[in-house]
Amino acid sequence: MDNIQGEEFFNKIADYHLNPSASHLVDTKVQYWSIQKLLCFIKDENVLEMGCGDGIWTNEVISRFGHTSVIDISSKLLSSAKKKHGDKITTYQSYFEEFKPPSSTKFSTIIASHVLEHVADPICVLSKMKEWLTPDGVIITIVPNANSYHRKLSVLMNIQKSIYDFSASDQAVGHVRVYDLNSFKKDVALARLTIVYERGFFLKTIPNGMMTSYSDELLKALVDISDVLPADEMANIALILKH
Repeated sequence: MDNIQGEEFFNKIADYHLNPSASHLVDTKVQYWSIQKLLCFIKDENVLEMGCGDGIWTNEVISRFGHTSVIDISSKLLSSAKKKHGDKITTYQSYFEEFKPPSSTKFSTIIASHVLEHVADPICVLSKMKEWLTPDGVIITIVPNANSYHRKLSVLMNIQKSIYDFSASDQAVGHVRVYDLNSFKKDVALARLTIVYERGFFLKTIPNGMMTSYSDELLKALVDISDVLPADEMANIALILKH
């Protein structure tokens, strides 16, 4: 299958994670507090992470279980992760669509956090994750939500014509689609995976760049309030999947 971009493109995206801007640091904090609400689904150290990202998942998995594995096409991100974690991390440089685990290897937890909005064929990637999963394993998936309040407000302010339009930040990090809850669930169903849990994260009304002055207490509260708000209105959506 053809990939949308080559490794050089993804190494440029890597700089977004390795040299974060002030607005990106807002997202990093939000991700950290969101992730805490999903760690209970990780079964053991037999974890496969789809992409290095900011390394938040990696830090949390290693701190609890002592080891993790990660696939990424970016040599920059893999090198940075290996330098930080040493033998506690196993790295694979590959496109997700082309990855082949070592013989007979299966994973009890696969983490695809902010992955599916980047890939050419998300159903293909979900189907491959299903192949790599142990019979009782789980897949943790998270995507940005088109139906988030900040995107709705952009439409009302004529900044975007549609909540599904690519924002400047979408383009900067290489997004190729914007999911809502229904389209997310549709792709999961087409990959013949079962949803066992769903929720949203982060009540977001303005872009990250306008939240750089927000206190940590306020940012955390905007994550925590999503515990009692509809998933399809939060900035990010998580689905926990099984065979």
